[in-house]
Amino acid sequence: SHKHIMDRIHFMLSHVKYRVYISMPVRFLTVFQDELNRLIEDGRKVVLIINEPIELTGCIIYYTDKKDEQVRLIVDSEYVLTCLYCGQKNFVNVFKESMKNEIELITLKKD
Repeated sequence: SHKHIMDRIHFMLSHVKYRVYISMPVRFLTVFQDELNRLIEDGRKVVLIINEPIELTGCIIYYTDKKDEQVRLIVDSEYVLTCLYCGQKNFVNVFKESMKNEIELITLKKD
């Protein structure tokens, strides 16, 4: 359910030690703005792949024109949420590679 996914994201964000990669529509992301600000203030790396601007400084932002409603999150290269929660290492590695490729494609489109 949506509430379960949002609760899981809050939980995962409260356990970031080093970095978090987030790809989701901005309208979902605004719910987590305070937590993201706290992470940035605490020196954690926050990378966002989003579809429109957001008032958030100190993070790395990549803009995408994707219109899907998919929520994707990686915390400390250990835990992944893609509208389902998974801690399996193989899945995490595949997912990291997918997000890295998405960032590279966005960067290439800009140039």
